[in-house]
Amino acid sequence: MSRKSQDPLWRPSYRLHKARNLAVVTIDGTNHYLGEFESPESYVKYNAKIAEWTRKQSLAPAAGDASKAVYTCGELAADYLAYALTYYVKNGELTSQVHQVKQALRQLVALCETDPAAEFGPVKLKNLQQHMVMQAKSRGYINKLVDCLKLAFKWAASEELIPATVHHALQTVGGLKKGRTPARETNRVEPVDEAIVERTLTHLSDVLADMVRVQLLTGMRPGEIIRLRPCDVTRRTDGVWAYRPESHKNEHHDKDRCIVIGPKARDVLSPYLLRDAEAYCFSPADSVDQYYAARKANRKSKRTPSQLSRKPKAKPQRAPSVRYTSASYRRAIERACEIAFEMPAELRKPGVTRDASGNVQPEGQAERQERLQKAADWRAVNCWSPNQLRHTTGTRIRSLFGLESAQVVLGHSDAKVTEIYAERDFKKASEVMREIG
Repeated sequence: MSRKSQDPLWRPSYRLHKARNLAVVTIDGTNHYLGEFESPESYVKYNAKIAEWTRKQSLAPAAGDASKAVYTCGELAADYLAYALTYYVKNGELTSQVHQVKQALRQLVALCETDPAAEFGPVKLKNLQQHMVMQAKSRGYINKLVDCLKLAFKWAASEELIPATVHHALQTVGGLKKGRTPARETNRVEPVDEAIVERTLTHLSDVLADMVRVQLLTGMRPGEIIRLRPCDVTRRTDGVWAYRPESHKNEHHDKDRCIVIGPKARDVLSPYLLRDAEAYCFSPADSVDQYYAARKANRKSKRTPSQLSRKPKAKPQRAPSVRYTSASYRRAIERACEIAFEMPAELRKPGVTRDASGNVQPEGQAERQERLQKAADWRAVNCWSPNQLRHTTGTRIRSLFGLESAQVVLGHSDAKVTEIYAERDFKKASEVMREIG
């Protein structure tokens, strides 16, 4: 049985054509060259080719061929994924929404792959909700996946693949409510204490430490600090600079995002603005250079002649990226927390166990799962994430200048969103109650 018949989400793959050193996708036996391998332009062309192929495979026959079999949920999942790969694209890159779409469609295919899409109603959607609850997914995440499925059926109705009444019926299913469902709850994102941040900074490279300082002073999102470039910063004569990211979270809503940079953040940022205007200010390559420079300075023994004559590789297998990603930024902070707060060594890697003969025994699956769970529990208590810096800044601004000021600085359209990021300052309430309570 072919892979295509086994997996309803199968698509022709994006590959490297070694002879031409180009990206290629093979559709119906024909190679379509997409340009430079792994370039943003090649991914855009690939997504366009896949969308065209999908419509030829599923959409056109469904609309015009009466002999076609009943349109199933599995086919809807395949068609909507192809659409999502072309729609959820920003600056040539797929957005994080694509991951949620994939997860939601996997749940749909797992339970209802062969069911007619036109018969997928509120009861089946509730059954799918319960299925995800039994998988121990969190309540908020389940609600997001259900919303993705509703959008999938809305899209199918707009393409006249299913009756519009199917989508309207699914809208009657509400999200899971806190306290009224056994679904797992997650902890709120809390502000991180600035003393904890300072303790962590000593175990970060200078580049990463400055990223943390600028984010803490300005309230930027992690995705905004990693994309900071000199050409995006307007240096005003009044001492306050303005940073307009090339891409931001609400860009597709046609909203502007202006981040004000004050004197303290300006002093930290100034050296990084001396590089090429379109280069990213905070580069992993700079962190790698600092790491090797520190190793060289702390070296105890002399370098051997072979080491002195060794030349760096022209194309190393793991060359530093041009900029950090939100994930690599978060992981770097997590590793610094592990060092700063002395994570037990046995949680990082398995301990050495030997049998009666003295031979080292590999870690079993059950032991590994237990160790990983203990490590996750330790990190939940001792590690913080870049998102918490934004909460810390919002809380401090709200305490000093009020909710409206915090809303403007954080760039929220609705003050209710700001209240999530900026915790209420209970010091004033405590002072009042000490007097009257």
